[in-house]
Amino acid sequence: MPLSGIQKLIRFFTPRHVFHEMESESRQWIFHCDCGRDFSVWEIGGVRYRGRGNPVKLVRCPGCHALKARRLSRG
Repeated sequence: MPLSGIQKLIRFFTPRHVFHEMESESRQWIFHCDCGRDFSVWEIGGVRYRGRGNPVKLVRCPGCHALKARRLSRG
């Protein structure tokens, strides 16, 4: 899957090892959809690095395309 614009920008300005840490951690932060699909922040083009808590974000499911407020959790 190609990188999103923000992911490309972060890759350009950060050292390679830090970018890989960001990618790895972003893949651990998971949204759960009612359709049964779980997807990561990285998968939808975002980055979450050194985050805390379980915020609620408005995101679109890549499976069923439903736009909904979903709780983010570290899986």
